Amino acid sequence: MTYQRKDFEKIMVDHSIWILSKGRSGKLANLKDTGLDGVNLEMANLPFAEMQSASMKGSFLQGANFRKAKLMHVQLSGARLDGADFEEADLSDSDLSFSISAGTNFSDANLRGCNFVGAKLVDVNFKGADLRGANFKNATLSFVDMSEANLDNANFEETNLDGAIFEGAYLKGVNFDKTKYQYTDFDGAIFSAPLANRMELPEIDHNDLDLNNLISDSVIKFWTKKEDLSVDSISIDNAMIEDAFHQFIDKIRSNISEDQIKAICKEQHGIDKIERVDFEKGNLVSHQSQVSIKLDFKISHTLSLLIDRKGNCSISSYSDASMHSDSGDIS
Repeated sequence: MTYQRKDFEKIMVDHSIWILSKGRSGKLANLKDTGLDGVNLEMANLPFAEMQSASMKGSFLQGANFRKAKLMHVQLSGARLDGADFEEADLSDSDLSFSISAGTNFSDANLRGCNFVGAKLVDVNFKGADLRGANFKNATLSFVDMSEANLDNANFEETNLDGAIFEGAYLKGVNFDKTKYQYTDFDGAIFSAPLANRMELPEIDHNDLDLNNLISDSVIKFWTKKEDLSVDSISIDNAMIEDAFHQFIDKIRSNISEDQIKAICKEQHGIDKIERVDFEKGNLVSHQSQVSIKLDFKISHTLSLLIDRKGNCSISSYSDASMHSDSGDIS
């Protein structure tokens, strides 16, 4: 049976009474196995509702309250979930493919085995959620918060993770093949050794580099410390870690042009004519209580020493430093 909004009026009234009376009166909403495709449930108040295996494909659920609701095996493909609240709800094995969510709250929810293929998730809260085995292939996860979430064996293949936060998340066995990173925060995340070895390095756009702060806290907090790389019951060669680290440094360095170095030297140090710029080494350092990337460059710059007839010396940054008087003497 397919329901329309009017069919829910009595169900939601009874459910609201049940909530307010703490279960002493009214009736808990039971929508198990119900066909709700395309229904408008904007701002619906359905916490604790039982909706297992319901079908809500293409439904409008903006601002709805599903806190602690039972939504296992629910069909939500193509649904609009902007601002909806699923805190501590059970959506395990549900289909949210191609759904659209902005500001949705999935904190501490059970999303184990959920299908988010092709979904558009912006500023979504997944903090502390169980996302083991979830599939985010080809999804957009801009500025989502997955802090402390369990993402073991999740799939992020070809996913856009720009601005995503994974602080303290569990990422063992996660597939990051062809994933896009920019300003992504993996601080304190727990990886398995195979993942750390195969994980793609983030791409950096030249236009995103600030000349005043070449490598600042805002670039990418991708590595914390080399010794923080977690390894569980797997032996790993230190040379492999070093190699991955140097590859990351080379990736950062390759996105910094010689012209950018020269511009910084001129703007911040007044050095105008630079003949050569050579990269020497890179490392991780602590800067203003943040882990930052330090790249060392050696620049070649010609300076001229001017000595007048009284023996006074001065420095000129011009290679042709001779100054001729009317009589042809060098001053």
